[in-house]
Amino acid sequence: MKRLHRHIAPVVLVMMTIVTVLAGCCRKDLYLAPRGNVEMTVTSNVFDYEILWGTEWHIDWQYPWDEELYGPMGYTLPTGLHAIAYQLDDNQQRVRKYYDRHLDADGGHLNLGTNAWYDVLLYNDDTEWILFPDRDAVHDSVYATFGATTRTTTKAQYTRTRTHAGYNQPDLLYGRLISNLHVSDNPDDYEEQRAEDGSIIYVRKVETTLHPYTYIYLYQVMLLNNADAEGTIVTSGTGLTANGLASGVDLFSRRTHSTVVSLTQENMAPLAQDVPLTLPDGTDTQGDILAARIQTWGMPNIVPHEELTRSEGTEPADSTFVGVGLRLRNGYTYVMQKNVTEQMKERPAGGVITFVVDVAREIPDSIINHKGGGGFQATVNQWDNETRVEIQI
Repeated sequence: MKRLHRHIAPVVLVMMTIVTVLAGCCRKDLYLAPRGNVEMTVTSNVFDYEILWGTEWHIDWQYPWDEELYGPMGYTLPTGLHAIAYQLDDNQQRVRKYYDRHLDADGGHLNLGTNAWYDVLLYNDDTEWILFPDRDAVHDSVYATFGATTRTTTKAQYTRTRTHAGYNQPDLLYGRLISNLHVSDNPDDYEEQRAEDGSIIYVRKVETTLHPYTYIYLYQVMLLNNADAEGTIVTSGTGLTANGLASGVDLFSRRTHSTVVSLTQENMAPLAQDVPLTLPDGTDTQGDILAARIQTWGMPNIVPHEELTRSEGTEPADSTFVGVGLRLRNGYTYVMQKNVTEQMKERPAGGVITFVVDVAREIPDSIINHKGGGGFQATVNQWDNETRVEIQI
């Protein structure tokens, strides 16, 4: 586990340096040109950020995950950043996009006007599955929201209901809105430096932190009594679906969308057999275990990062279920669902979710010992009698 530790939940620090360039020499008591150029230089650094999962995740997570085989468990660094500067009006409202630029992950420049106020939105743009709004189609309008989402998917679902539409998992997304950034025309607000051409440069440093917009959940399926006289009963996992999740997020407010969706991971890590397990009730035992990793926007209609400070836990908008497809030795795929609402309340910003199956007791003998070809069986164990879903029109 020590080797994995360095990959878990890094978050990016962004240092913005505002640089104003004047030709020739200037006295300190002079003001900069009202519409002079301001150069913002962005650089990034990384630190280990485990508060999202909590320090106890090392104890909770019991699957022997091999990063070389299955990829990193935690957060990975972005390869590029996108910066959008919105000029503010006299009422501090965003009125239009002033500057829009793609930056390298290790830095870049923005050119802004002096004697003005801005909201600057930063987020990584090395994404494939995330849908962003068409900002170029909107001119001179207030940007009240800036929502990101993904497309719907027809992937197989392993949960209790299909009324929660299936969506693709989002890419890892980090960002930050720097609100009410004032770019003054007073040289006293800057540190004076000299450029290579001898001109005076005024430098102002602003520090901020990029937080995740997307959150990682690690699902482990503990299989007890997974053997009989004929050998192993469950041989692999065919997929895992988590529902009760948000369809997207507003990048300005960081609040997740209220629409409830499900996300499916079809690539589960293989069955690890006869490993020491500690059950959620603290019981130590031996058993088999499966695992899956899902990237999400989090639960609906919350700001996940802020929910970490709530001592009473987060209250989900709907019951949260996880379903897993279990491939049996006879070729059948048997689907089981479990209510994980209480675990999700304690982990609003990602973490370890545990799903325990007593194979010999919970899968009927008629299914285990059936000699026919492959098939698909599902249970309705622990389903709700009613599902309420909010639909955005």
